[in-house]
Amino acid sequence: FFVLRQHIVLFLVVVCITGLVVLFLGMRQQKVYRTKATVLVAYSPPKVLGEGDDVYQMSHRLWEYQRYFETQPEVITSREVLQEAVDELDLAHDEQFLGVADMEPGEEKAAALAKADPVTILRKRIEVAPLRDSLALNIFVRAVDPPRPAAIATDVALAYPHHHATQRTPPPGVAGDWLT
Repeated sequence: FFVLRQHIVLFLVVVCITGLVVLFLGMRQQKVYRTKATVLVAYSPPKVLGEGDDVYQMSHRLWEYQRYFETQPEVITSREVLQEAVDELDLAHDEQFLGVADMEPGEEKAAALAKADPVTILRKRIEVAPLRDSLALNIFVRAVDPPRPAAIATDVALAYPHHHATQRTPPPGVAGDWLT
């Protein structure tokens, strides 16, 4: 306190300059919006042979369910699920989303568009985290324009159960053909 009191003017100058620098840098920084969607993870074994009992039924033991639940964030961020969301929102043609909107038209922009992978870009903007003490997962999405993350989060949340249903239900005759 004694040292601070001796150099109070220097201390106040340093605090003011630091505050101004932080304020200036904060104002220049681009705003990033973040939103979330929540999906419920329900575990039920696949019914390969229809509505009756399957030849092989998965156990409902706690450790198996926990393993299943822990793999679902990987499923949500898989290429197949994210590709469905990209297609639904037409993100492959959205220059703002692809990060080339500010580029001048020409060969460089065309090369950047050809090189851009919307699924990879989307995967970098998504985070999936379990909701504490529940069977739900939160899907967090970040984007620079306000309505975009909400639309993306909703589409990914809708694509997940759709993908899950298509993986669980084999095309008609597949199980019978295999058994034959």
